[in-house]
Amino acid sequence: MRETDNRAPTQGPMADVGEQLRRSIDVVCENAALVELWACALNGFAQPLPDHGPPLPTGRESKPNED
Repeated sequence: MRETDNRAPTQGPMADVGEQLRRSIDVVCENAALVELWACALNGFAQPLPDHGPPLPTGRESKPNED
């Protein structure tokens, strides 16, 4: 007797189809989450950079060229 013949009567081709359907739905959900992640990232990159105002002084003064 082969191992595949040891299935319970409630299992069979329909149970296999159900399991494949569950796995396919899981893959679709994972892909949808990735699409949402990329959409949010692209939306963030599409926004203009905020104006930060004038640069802060560095504490270093520029010296005139001495010849």
